[in-house]
Amino acid sequence: MADPAELQAHPRNWRRHPQEQRDAMEGVLDSVGWIQDVIVNRRTGRIVDGHLRVSLAIARGEKEIPVKYVDLDEAEEAQVLATFDPLGDLAEADDEALRRLLEETGAAAEQLAADDHGEILSIDEALAKMWDVPESDEPAWFVAFGPVEEIRQLEEVAAGLKVRTESSR
Repeated sequence: MADPAELQAHPRNWRRHPQEQRDAMEGVLDSVGWIQDVIVNRRTGRIVDGHLRVSLAIARGEKEIPVKYVDLDEAEEAQVLATFDPLGDLAEADDEALRRLLEETGAAAEQLAADDHGEILSIDEALAKMWDVPESDEPAWFVAFGPVEEIRQLEEVAAGLKVRTESSR
């Protein structure tokens, strides 16, 4: 545990957190609390993951937050800072599994974020806001991830064409 006010933001942090993300993260912290440690490099004292959570903790007046300390040299620290989040972003979405998960969470997930007037958004409204999904009768996750399946299908077709082209040489 560490005092968030004593943690040092990384000067090379390239991630920016829009208000919608801040609202959503605050809603999750209010709903389920801290489930992931902030990662701090012991050698430099700089945050390598968790800048938003630290910022929110300071704004909320929290005196202690969970921290995991790692031992990285400067080059490793830069590598983690540059790749940690993007590597997670490479994960593919399983639309059906996400749909089931969102249905199962029900009321617990309703407090993801608040709108501009302080009203609590439903999870679908929060996701639509975070992902900038146009108004639709379909759930936000479906509108946001629908094209992903089409891209996967195109990639499979392209991979099949490449295999056929290479094997015909």
